[in-house]
Amino acid sequence: MKLVFSLATIILLWSCMPQLNQRPSTEVSKVELYRNGVGYFEVKAPVHHGKVSLSFDVDQMDDVLKSLIVRNLQSGKILDISLPLAPQKAQAVEASNWNSLLDNLQGYEMQLTTKFEKAKGRLYGVDNERNQVLLQNANTIKPISLETIVAIDVLDKKWALKFEKNMANHQVQVSINTDANAGDSVLVSYVIPAPRWKATHKLFMDSASSSRALLQSWALVDNATQKDWSQVQLSLTAGEPRSESVELYNPQWVERPSAQKAPPPTPMLRAAAAPMRLDAENQAMSKSSLAGASSDISPKTESHDRAGLNEYRLTQAVNLPAQKSAMIPLVNQKIPVETALLYSRTAQANRGLHPQRVVRWSNTTPFALETAPMGLFVEGSFVGDAQVELTNRGQQSFLPYAVEKQITVHKSADSQWEDYELLKINQGIFTVQRKQQVRNIWEIKGLPADLASYKLYIEQPKERANFTMQKSTARVVDKGDHWLLMQEIKGDSAWIELVEASPVQTEFSINDPRAEQILKSVMWQSNLDTAWRSKLQPLIRTQGELAQVQKQIAERRQLQADWKKSADEIRATLQSVAEISEARPLRNELLRQLEDNLKRNNNIQAQIQQLQTKEQEIQLRLDQIMQSLSL
Repeated sequence: MKLVFSLATIILLWSCMPQLNQRPSTEVSKVELYRNGVGYFEVKAPVHHGKVSLSFDVDQMDDVLKSLIVRNLQSGKILDISLPLAPQKAQAVEASNWNSLLDNLQGYEMQLTTKFEKAKGRLYGVDNERNQVLLQNANTIKPISLETIVAIDVLDKKWALKFEKNMANHQVQVSINTDANAGDSVLVSYVIPAPRWKATHKLFMDSASSSRALLQSWALVDNATQKDWSQVQLSLTAGEPRSESVELYNPQWVERPSAQKAPPPTPMLRAAAAPMRLDAENQAMSKSSLAGASSDISPKTESHDRAGLNEYRLTQAVNLPAQKSAMIPLVNQKIPVETALLYSRTAQANRGLHPQRVVRWSNTTPFALETAPMGLFVEGSFVGDAQVELTNRGQQSFLPYAVEKQITVHKSADSQWEDYELLKINQGIFTVQRKQQVRNIWEIKGLPADLASYKLYIEQPKERANFTMQKSTARVVDKGDHWLLMQEIKGDSAWIELVEASPVQTEFSINDPRAEQILKSVMWQSNLDTAWRSKLQPLIRTQGELAQVQKQIAERRQLQADWKKSADEIRATLQSVAEISEARPLRNELLRQLEDNLKRNNNIQAQIQQLQTKEQEIQLRLDQIMQSLSL
């Protein structure tokens, strides 16, 4: 009998095989780490007997095949690259091998899924003669035919942990065949998953009033590979180039229709679906810190722009053992700073009352400083830290470190709309605009004992993207999606005003009630051209006639509505006195009123019809005028 093994089966088989002793023949010469979870590696490998051998983890193979580049450094040509078939679908093997594999699982808890049932228990053994699995549950041993098994779930966590480790440790041997001379080298480059490098910043101030501070930036780099980095040229890119995961290594089998009866389902072996947790020893990563005193750091780093990405290129070679981490200094430079208070967008959104004490710093370094925590140290003591966003060269940023509760900020705002302005008339469609004006006022009260005066920055989100500033009592900088206001505050009370406005365009037809008022406002303008005034006068006159007729129709419809209401009241009264013999005179009077009401309503309806005919005639004349008018 033939069986097809799943990936889990093959991995377990491999885990039982002796590992080949391989001579370390390659060295990593260049590493470029990014912040999107990949790394670029260059490896120099000497040629032995016309071949260069490299090993990669199984989960790296898709990225290796996608990015692998091989170059001869001396002589010869690259002939081909060979690698073993991915184990996702292995070749058929005899059932006896499958049985021997199950022998290694004796004593483990598992769940067997057959074509007829699900059975859970501990694997007691395998009956090779009868081709059966013996499953123990309490005091019962149940034989299950191997041919009926669809899947095997191993529930034991220890075995699942061993499964995960075997999966992670499996190596794929890639052979590069070349006709180069023995002793020559081949340069191999590839991209594989790698931990993103992390940044951390520190700001050292001699005193709270200092105008300069020492900025330190460090990179935390992890060598998660199985190879030591010895004298490696290291680059760290401040960006996230696009890189997608594509399955290339696993064979892609195509399902074809079969003319024969489908064979029995293939048993599959898998680990339990329960989440796995490694113990503390397996999780721990040894950190080797290279940090030194602030005055002793001398970073050897250059800034390079490559395809729009800022790159930190270390000019000194780096040594980092496998499965170790290191902190590498990137920046150690004096930068301009100032202490101030900030009433941020977040505080306003949360209706906060207090500003924050901040250090406003300028990035005068040649690098783009990544989003990272920044710690503040004043007079040698830690003051606070906060996350700072990506700060490009020449940009300024805030480092908040404390809330100033002795100062309160109250904000109020009101919005007003100006009159419509006519932009154009085209075939009866009016395009108009009017400005929305928003007035923001901040009232500031309080003064800390240690401050005689201070700078207050306010981040004000724009009402809309196209808003422009009209006026302000403070200095204002347009930051794209918000305004940054700055004012020097002296004393314990002050106020700041910002007025912003935006034109809002809209369209409506000549029949809109707003059209008449807009036309009249245009006619009142003293700078209106005489020719255009003569063109607009017939339009305004005709539009006025139309409005008058429409008003008369509306008045008559209102009369009809009033009379209908009166008629309903009369009918209700008639119904209430219908059975009262003494109310006969009253009923006659009510019937006469109903008849008069009906006559008046019919007369009004005839007037409405005449007015509607007149309305149509005027509307036709108005349309003819509008068709020939473009202003």
